[in-house]
Amino acid sequence: MDALPHLPNAEKFLHEVVDEMNGGLIAWQLRYPDLSPKDIDRIKVSSSTFFRQAVGENLNKEQVVSLLQSGKYIKGEALKQAGMAIITVWSSRREEIQKSLKDVATNQFAETKLADFDWRVQLTMSSDRISVLRDPLTLLNLILDSNNGKPRQEVLLELPKEELHKLIDTLEKVNGVVQDLKV
Repeated sequence: MDALPHLPNAEKFLHEVVDEMNGGLIAWQLRYPDLSPKDIDRIKVSSSTFFRQAVGENLNKEQVVSLLQSGKYIKGEALKQAGMAIITVWSSRREEIQKSLKDVATNQFAETKLADFDWRVQLTMSSDRISVLRDPLTLLNLILDSNNGKPRQEVLLELPKEELHKLIDTLEKVNGVVQDLKV
């Protein structure tokens, strides 16, 4: 990150690093034509590594300042000039960085993830009398997104009441485990 002070707007660059960590596509060479691709990559890697460490270890402001002063990521005059921008971006984008860390951790063990879903309830009668009404069925359409570039896949589940409750309980447990992931 030693080259940060040489940028026209270091804080904007750091915000774009966080955007890229969250899946955004940034045209780095078009936005920063004065920097070589090697310099851009060096700044991006050290910045994102710093943000991952600071957020992943749940550091407070004093600990972040100490980490910066350690010289591991940025040194001397560069720290004096860009330190405030680094802390500003870290504090304002902390939740987004944490979300990206959770996404990375989740994607390491799950090749496919739920992108969207739709549901509806279908009442089916076995005769023309309402007294012979069967249990309602829930039609659950899951849209799955793959990490390996495959097209989206749709899965249609037809669930009676008991199976729907079982699925909801299972999904709540899975969500609890994912939320408890410490990055």
